[in-house]
Amino acid sequence: MRYLVSALVACFGSLLLVAVFEPAVAATVTVDFEDEELELPPDSYYNGSDQAGGFTSRGVFFPNDYDTLFGIWAGWSYSNMTDTTTPGFGNQYSAYTGEGAAGSATYAVGFQSEFTAVYPLIPIPEHFAPQSLSITNTTYAALSMLLGDAFAKQFGGETGDDPDWFLLSIIGLDAALEPIGTVEFYLADYRFTDPADDYVLDEWTVVDVSLLAEARTLKFALSSSDVGPFGMNTPAYFALDNLLLACSLPGDVDDDGEVDFQDFLVLQAGYGATTGAERSDGDLDDDNDVDFQDFLVLQAHYGDMCDTLAAATSASAASVPEPASWLMCLVGAAALAIRAFARRAASKPSRRI
Repeated sequence: MRYLVSALVACFGSLLLVAVFEPAVAATVTVDFEDEELELPPDSYYNGSDQAGGFTSRGVFFPNDYDTLFGIWAGWSYSNMTDTTTPGFGNQYSAYTGEGAAGSATYAVGFQSEFTAVYPLIPIPEHFAPQSLSITNTTYAALSMLLGDAFAKQFGGETGDDPDWFLLSIIGLDAALEPIGTVEFYLADYRFTDPADDYVLDEWTVVDVSLLAEARTLKFALSSSDVGPFGMNTPAYFALDNLLLACSLPGDVDDDGEVDFQDFLVLQAGYGATTGAERSDGDLDDDNDVDFQDFLVLQAHYGDMCDTLAAATSASAASVPEPASWLMCLVGAAALAIRAFARRAASKPSRRI
């Protein structure tokens, strides 16, 4: 009985504890801008004119800066525009592919303001890590490079031999917004020995950003070989879709993207291990054993799912346990107490009369 009482006391006394540990990579979430809340009329866009400061897709926030005085924006917009032939600033919201990645309807457009120094940023939610994303040119930028315009040169120049380039740098920032790494991706490149290899990107391309898995923010910066007295001449636009995030939920022992009773069963099976335990055994606090502290991690996050980013990011902020947590606490405490009692009884030598 004292095992059960001790376990219950520890359980109820720990409901406000927050477990901190380094989880392993598990399930994934794709941010695809096809949320019902982001639905647009055909061939239209959102540019932040409502002063909301940004928008959210699949739980990830995309900041937007809109200037009501001049009616201009920077950061992120989203769009389902399909115009691949109209050049110029009036067509700034169309992807050069005429659609989103993999034939989807909606995608994001990033714009870097040279005058206000506003860059497209993506804050990465807690428990998630960037893995990859799909990138292509906008029609505005692509046609400017291919044809030239009143502000920017035609890439390659008159002979086609100018070594022009248009570069997207994806910079990983830590919690203090200090850079920890960069992934570079060329949206256009005319530096090849054989001019036949020169290109302006005209398709969605997956870019691996797993190098930046520890980043808490992704910053997108554009640069070009075509620079004038006021900065870059090439239109500072690109399109983004299908941001893939790896999910690592505290308490998700079996790495299936949710914290549920299956995780408890794994932990229960490994309960009592004192050395050499791993996450797959139920060691959730990285101390090489499986004990009641590991159960507390699981209990605190019981019910969290990677499918819903809000569930994963809100768990650590909850101040009142959900009913499932109380039930988990009761059931788990009893089960672990019984298991501990059984092991202790089995270890005692039998008495002969």
